[in-house]
Amino acid sequence: MYYYFFEEDLKDLDKNIDAIKVRLDKIGKEIGESCNQSSETWHDNFGFEEGRRQQDMWSKQLSDLLEIRHRARIVPSSIGNDHVSIGSIVEFEDTETKEVQIYRISSYMIFNQKHGLISYNSPLAKILIRGTVGEERGGIINGKNKIFKILKVI
Repeated sequence: MYYYFFEEDLKDLDKNIDAIKVRLDKIGKEIGESCNQSSETWHDNFGFEEGRRQQDMWSKQLSDLLEIRHRARIVPSSIGNDHVSIGSIVEFEDTETKEVQIYRISSYMIFNQKHGLISYNSPLAKILIRGTVGEERGGIINGKNKIFKILKVI
């Protein structure tokens, strides 16, 4: 399975990976210092134990992000407008509430949480993707059956 990213989002993923590596290096040094500063054994040393918990948590996060990075593929940020796809800006209406919303279908992971962006992997995007103007598409969001009418694809 591939994970699709716009180039700018892939750069942000790389920055996050680098930041976690720096954090893990710092945590490792703190763990070492906690062992040297205490005459107590490691199992009675809060600094050591907390450092290990942090190290485990961040190591798991790094592992997950590296797996995503390994399978990442860059997609163009603008794709044709005949149907909803990654990169599309889509205007749609909730057929029940008549509320109109506009979103851009974005990368697998979005690090810059600008308003109006949703991951192509989100429940809403999964409903809208492959839809065309005028089409009604439905699915379940937050346990509710929703139907959306696609008004515009840009």
